[in-house]
Amino acid sequence: MYQSNAQEIIELVIKYDVKAVSYSRSPGKALIGQLKEADVVCIPTVGALKHAVKAVQMGADAVVVQGGEGGGHTGSVPTSILLPQVVDAVDVPVVGAGGFKDGRGLVAALAYGAEGIAMGTRFLMTADSPVPVQTLSRYVEENNPAKIIVSKAIDGMPQRMISNAFLGKLEKAGNWKRFLMAFGNGLAYRKYAGASITDLVSSALKMRSNDGMTAAQALMSANAPMVIQKAMVDGKPSEGVLPAGQIAGAIDNLPTCAELIEQIVSEAETRLVQMQQLNKNKTTAFLSVVS
Repeated sequence: MYQSNAQEIIELVIKYDVKAVSYSRSPGKALIGQLKEADVVCIPTVGALKHAVKAVQMGADAVVVQGGEGGGHTGSVPTSILLPQVVDAVDVPVVGAGGFKDGRGLVAALAYGAEGIAMGTRFLMTADSPVPVQTLSRYVEENNPAKIIVSKAIDGMPQRMISNAFLGKLEKAGNWKRFLMAFGNGLAYRKYAGASITDLVSSALKMRSNDGMTAAQALMSANAPMVIQKAMVDGKPSEGVLPAGQIAGAIDNLPTCAELIEQIVSEAETRLVQMQQLNKNKTTAFLSVVS
């Protein structure tokens, strides 16, 4: 929403009757008002309680709540703590994200009061994913959630990624080297996206204003799209960064999306039946003791 062409995107959403949109917590109220007037369902993703409350005040119809386990830009509060907090604080449907991959996670989210779960890393790691096979293989190889770390080296904001040599080198680089990299990536992104220098500066200023970024963070934001593209589009996982939720360290297969959904539903139903039986057994045992 802080991009220089945000207004144009909203006009296209309305023109082509897009039913729902997803966005970060940063947009201005006026832009959300345009979407609401066109009956577009607004579903932001938030990583903090206060951001969820603010998003609803601005007109969100539902919120996706991502805990610190989630991939990409993330907060510091675990899903298990953040999710029930948000459920108690807002009066719109809440969807849990960060750390989910199966039916057990779905049942857990429902128990917290959520309407369901959203999964970025789990759907990324499927046979239907457009991510190059070389990069997907690197995701599957990572079997240690502790190596999927949070770093500020890319764009100055907390971002969870799989640890690799490129990220390690960036972590060790000084601020001056990072700024030079950001400048070069900004120029490369300008050509890739067809944006002008004015557009890039305008976006950076809006990011700084809306998200409370420092000037350094706003400058470094140019790094993210280019270094992510190296791995996720060009298929060079060792030359770029690998955004991932910690759950990637617990995933070792690549089913199709259809197979994944079927597995999740089946496992959730099985778990619910098991819980009902457990509750029944406990009740029977209690009545037996009382009698």
